[in-house]
Amino acid sequence: MPAFSAHQLDRPSLVLAYLLPITALCVALGLFHLGRASLWSDEVFSRYYYDVFGPGFLFTEGLWREPTPPTYPIVLRGWMALFGDSEAALRSLSLLCTALSVPLVFRLGRDLGTRREALAAALLFALCPAVLYFAQEARVYAMPLLPVGMMLPAVANSPVNHDACPRCTPGTTRDMLRCSDWHTEGEAAMQPVVIAVAITGSVPRKKDNPAVPTTPAEQVESTHAAFEAGASLVHIHVRNPDESPSSDPALFAAVQAGVRRYCPGMIVQFSTGGRGRDQAARGNALELRPDMASLSTGSVNFPTIVYENSASLVTDLATRMQAYGVRPEIEIFDLSHLHGARRLVDAGLMDERPHVQVVMGVKNALPAEERLLDLMLG
Repeated sequence: MPAFSAHQLDRPSLVLAYLLPITALCVALGLFHLGRASLWSDEVFSRYYYDVFGPGFLFTEGLWREPTPPTYPIVLRGWMALFGDSEAALRSLSLLCTALSVPLVFRLGRDLGTRREALAAALLFALCPAVLYFAQEARVYAMPLLPVGMMLPAVANSPVNHDACPRCTPGTTRDMLRCSDWHTEGEAAMQPVVIAVAITGSVPRKKDNPAVPTTPAEQVESTHAAFEAGASLVHIHVRNPDESPSSDPALFAAVQAGVRRYCPGMIVQFSTGGRGRDQAARGNALELRPDMASLSTGSVNFPTIVYENSASLVTDLATRMQAYGVRPEIEIFDLSHLHGARRLVDAGLMDERPHVQVVMGVKNALPAEERLLDLMLG
């Protein structure tokens, strides 16, 4: 199966690369011996129902005497006018409805799961013996797949009561179906967590690892893969064409737009870090109003440089984040940085419950030791 980047997965390429072969397989299986057997009694009834009883009966007595809805005999009548009334022609209407349902199954699967799960659902639908059986029968049973397939995604995205789940406050039916409490009644509820992914950083280059995403397209693709694996927050650094760290708002905007499109609901966090970036430009992308942005509240020694964050710079970044409605992620590399964060709270630049990340294990900074973490948390 072709491998497409997340940013390439617009509808035309998706249909051509994935759904068209699956749909073609469904049609090929349905065409096999489609007209070989003679019509059986129920199919004969479908063939002559409109001719014998007429449209008046369909919408009066037929509504309660015959379980077949009037839509099918009318559509079948028009179908016969175009393609004749041979066994294959009569049954091909059901095959068409079944084939058109394949992308609808994919759409529903994509609403409720990952792209791979949706493709698997579409393939299983196309290969299902029961589906293929009714696809080769001149009866109504395949036709309802179309309206039902179009309706279910709307149901999946319909709002629900936030109290439907005690732990995750789902916003839609889809959220509720994804909730572990809904599926595992009686089991201990899992604690909700936020899985964050830093896809690029400011140091690694392609020469260090060819898989490092450095262009906006690569970063969107990498974020999408992490999103489908369960990540819910992405920390974004951007790079210049020479792979050096960048503060260009246009690059941040491109990555943010891709994440918003292909990873709906994912928290977008910009880096305002200073390795290799002009201090005066570190907050330039905040005007794009990401959900969050990193904020180091003090200077610290890094392996080869001093990571400089003067008090005036920290205050300026915090002020701009507050003005644009961006929630800071306080990066704590040293105990003194906690006091720097406290000063921002006291100055009214952050709320009383800041989002804090303790960064340990950086050479020349805070070692990754349990006793030091206990000290920070205490």
